[in-house]
Formats: sequence, structure tokens, C-alpha cells
Amino acid sequence: MVPTFEVIGKTVRKRDGAEKATGRTRYLHDLELPRLAHGRILRARFPHARIVRIDTTRARALPGVLAVLTGEDVEPRPFGFARDQTALKRGKVRCVRDEVAAVAAETRATAEAALELIHVEYAELPAVFDPRAALAPGAPLVHEELGTNAHPLRYRFSHGDVDRALKTLPLPFRLVVTLVDLEGLAYKEVAQVLDCPIGTVMSRLSRARQLLRKELVTLAREHGYSKESR
Repeated sequence: MVPTFEVIGKTVRKRDGAEKATGRTRYLHDLELPRLAHGRILRARFPHARIVRIDTTRARALPGVLAVLTGEDVEPRPFGFARDQTALKRGKVRCVRDEVAAVAAETRATAEAALELIHVEYAELPAVFDPRAALAPGAPLVHEELGTNAHPLRYRFSHGDVDRALKTLPLPFRLVVTLVDLEGLAYKEVAQVLDCPIGTVMSRLSRARQLLRKELVTLAREHGYSKESR
């Protein structure tokens, strides 16, 4: 007898779907509170560069600006899976849109105007954009202190009795397809970088995820795997 499910294989109506589709949902950026300070981040324009100098003099002098911070003003506390991220970068940027400076102001317009007044002098460095090229001898190093671009990062997630499941798994072996989490991307930032509507970004990435899964399933079947798992 085929089991029946309440959710799997059925269309489930999202509780907040109507509010989001009609624009009634309020997000953090929609809130306006008394004495609310507005923050903005200045981001790097280069994928790999030395930060030679940051001049915040004009930004700090702008009326309505409450604070301007750079990497030299805050303690660098690493975070992230690889522990190689800091809130504001010191000395070097390793990615386009790395955080370089932060502004707090009385209004959103003032905060944005202050960003325009911050001058950052960069010394651009060679960059790598491909994993294989990054591992080639002589490739520019993202983290010089490691001496290599082969980062020892390991991430593993398991649930349930994995060893028992593997022992009892019938042949041919099941292929577990893991997809890049396109749903977790910062859609707003991607839309800003590409200068296109956020709705376009969301629909294109959703379509890309569907195509990717279809291609991976086809590839698995071509190599003898008869079942796939999402």
C-alpha cells in the first residue's frame, strides 16, 4: 500500500504568501521608530586589493552623521565556517563587496551621502576566480598566512543512524544529490550588483535550481544510479 502524506507530494499554501505577494508584509527595512539611527556599509569595488588608506574626514564632518567606523576602529573577531570573515576588513579585501567602512546617521539619505564622502585608496592585486586556477602553482594567495588556497575547511552533517542505513542499503547504491542553496542567497544584494529587479533575480535563481536538479538526476541515471534523493 502506498503511504499517504499530509505534506509530501501536495501543494501547501504558505501562511504568509498572500501578504508577501501583495506587498503588505513589513520587513526590518520598513520599520521607522523614534530616534532610529540608519546604517550603511561601504563595500569594496575590487575582488582582491590592499587597503592603502581610508579617509573618513569629510564623512565624519557631515551634519547628521553619528559615527563612521573602519576596520581599524573595531576588534577583528573572525566568524564564518572558515573563520576568515570580520565585520570590517583591515589591510586587504578578498571579494567584491567586502565590508570596508560603516556609517550611522540620523536619516537614510544622510548615511548614503556619507558613504560617498569616504575615500578609499586601493592597491589592486591579481585575483583568482576558478577553483582549479586557485590551486595551480604560483596562483595568487587569498590568505597569504596559509601559504595555499587549499583551505582545510571540513563541513559534515548527518542525521539518524547513517552507518546502519549504509549497511542495509540495497544496490544499486542510491545517489544523494546535494544542491547549492540558491534559496539562501541574499537576493537584494544580488539585485543591487546586477542592477535589476529583485523579482527577476528570484525567478531566475529558482529556475536555475530546477534545471540543476534535472541535469544532476539525468547524469546520475547515465552512470547507473537508479534512485535519487533531494
